[in-house]
Amino acid sequence: MNIAMDYVWYGKDREWQRGYAQRFQNFLRSKGINSFDDQFELDGSRPEFILQAGPVKKLRHSIGLIATAASASLMNPEKTASTSFINCGMQNCSPLRTAITMPIMMDCCICFA
Repeated sequence: MNIAMDYVWYGKDREWQRGYAQRFQNFLRSKGINSFDDQFELDGSRPEFILQAGPVKKLRHSIGLIATAASASLMNPEKTASTSFINCGMQNCSPLRTAITMPIMMDCCICFA
């Protein structure tokens, strides 16, 4: 998300940032846009050791990673493919999560207008 904000505010590394957004979103898309897990080994495989997040110690399709992927849409020049992460975030949010992540999703939508 920090890279996306740097891209919008300063854009000094635009080529690298665009390439990063494409690689990041393509990787997650290859894992299943509506089902990718939130932890990976460096080679992209499932981790042997799962880090605990709060009381949960299992792989999940976390809204934080969905929101991060959606924010990468700000940098990705492939807008049609990129907006699928924004849609994914809108569809996978409970009302509480929607209240927390909606500002992130709206920032992405505004930039595409």
